[in-house]
Amino acid sequence: MRSKGKNFELLAKSFLESRGIAIKDQNFYTRMGEIDMVGWDGDTLVFFEVRYRKSFSHGGPLASISRSKQNKIIKAASYYLLKNHLGQCPVRFDAVGISGEKDGDSAQIEWIKSAFIT
Repeated sequence: MRSKGKNFELLAKSFLESRGIAIKDQNFYTRMGEIDMVGWDGDTLVFFEVRYRKSFSHGGPLASISRSKQNKIIKAASYYLLKNHLGQCPVRFDAVGISGEKDGDSAQIEWIKSAFIT
């Protein structure tokens, strides 16, 4: 299952890079949580959560980002900022939802800027 998630993260990465995001890191792990991607949108450091769902029968991919998951991402991001000496830069938390099939034009990608705040 992890390799499937990796494929969708690569799809999201290509999508974001095509829109001017400079991806700096992927799969940043801490004991507090994981960040799927970190990138620069101009002078703003953006932490991305990537979610995939084949269909909307149980809600869309972005609906699956619980408040608990958001808190884990925020804690991991705080550690990331500290570790990389980036405490004073502007920060944003975005979400990328992918639904449908990965192959061809059937995958739908939705990018929500400032999907959640601290």
